[in-house]
Amino acid sequence: MAETQEDQSEYEISMWGPTSSGKTSLMNSLMRSLYDRSQHDKFFDYLIYDADAEELQIDYSHLFTPPFDKDQSGTVSPETFRWVFQRRFKPTSKFVQPVSVHTHLIQIHDMAGVKAVALDDSLTKTIFSNSKFVLLMLDHTLLTEASAGQNIQTPWSTTGVTKQEYVASVEKFIRFLAESKPRETRWLAVCFVKVDLLSINRDPWQLINAHFGSNMTDLLTDCRNRLGWNVESFSVSSVGFVHKNGKRKSNFDLGKLEILDSENWAPYNVESPFFWMFNEIEKLRLKQHDSFISQWLFSDRNKEWVPYVYNRA
Repeated sequence: MAETQEDQSEYEISMWGPTSSGKTSLMNSLMRSLYDRSQHDKFFDYLIYDADAEELQIDYSHLFTPPFDKDQSGTVSPETFRWVFQRRFKPTSKFVQPVSVHTHLIQIHDMAGVKAVALDDSLTKTIFSNSKFVLLMLDHTLLTEASAGQNIQTPWSTTGVTKQEYVASVEKFIRFLAESKPRETRWLAVCFVKVDLLSINRDPWQLINAHFGSNMTDLLTDCRNRLGWNVESFSVSSVGFVHKNGKRKSNFDLGKLEILDSENWAPYNVESPFFWMFNEIEKLRLKQHDSFISQWLFSDRNKEWVPYVYNRA
């Protein structure tokens, strides 16, 4: 087995978003995304498995059956999953150096939407406060009013929120993070979810501005400019697309609340927010040597590190 770069840190990743904003679906589709990515990547395999198992046991239950909650009732209480993520180079990868092979121990907190928005209990606050890495879910289908010239009717829009209410909830959350640990540097992956339901996919910042307004865009970019956080935006879909008659359409039936073609289920861009985070972790890891001499000795080797390739849209 190739040399593995790792440390003893356990990285906490929390997911914020209202009920039915796709937090659980995104997390459950991550394994399929990594599987698809491994099939098409010339150099690397991407693995994720239970950190608490006595031996390496990869759970394939989410690979071929889309794990979506049909009644959209949402997560009732926070669920935490301890996973080991590994990037390994394939035996055929002759030019990839061991410095690019990494292992990460991660906790992913799937937060209940009601509690995430309310921020009124100590457990929810503690989990968010301790998470340097946050996935912020922006779900345009929850908006009650038309946006960007479109009014996507979903079963959840009637009980959804206005743009102003969504912005206020995000602002409350960001203020809490900033005040709970003022000097903490955080990584905020802003996920514009359910992008499959849009007729046109643009840069995610443009989508956020078009659907949620400039106040949301300004609020999120201010996290980078004023708070010094690392902020990036991504367009994602847990169901992905199907291609028929040369056209791309959503692989989800809003009427039946189920996936259209489970045999061709391919989540769209779900792995990218995580790859962005792993890039940041590994860059910091490779810089953390004990002395100037060790930094000098490892500098050439670290130049051989290959960043994760991800897409924002």
